Amino acid sequence: NQMALQGNGREGIALFEQALNLLRERAERPGIAALLEDQAVIYSQQGDYKSSEDRLHRSLLIRIWMLDRPGTQKSLHQLQQLYQSRGEEEQSESIRQWLTTIERRDKVDWIGLKQMLQVPFYGAVVEESSSRIPEK
Repeated sequence: NQMALQGNGREGIALFEQALNLLRERAERPGIAALLEDQAVIYSQQGDYKSSEDRLHRSLLIRIWMLDRPGTQKSLHQLQQLYQSRGEEEQSESIRQWLTTIERRDKVDWIGLKQMLQVPFYGAVVEESSSRIPEK
């Protein structure tokens, strides 16, 4: 990861794609999420904020699917920084509220978090009578 982050942007992205392919073959979701977060850093450094946001959303989908509080917190923090750097205060504030919930160790509405991202949810099954997914 460090070599890719320090190298040429295109070379770095190519190295990440190779690493992602290996991790996907092994279905190593934590590693995939971490690489997507690192790849988002490269895109941000290149000024490609749309690709950076896409990688962070993909990372968050994985983190949410795993009900991974620390990883979700990390991805949300990066996403909040991205929104702040672009002056998107409404999105930044929404992310901040989710971060506060996670940091306080409150019960997380994982489906609500996914809906905030406006992407399909491919995670844990939810009982019909409950809008919350049980914590780990």
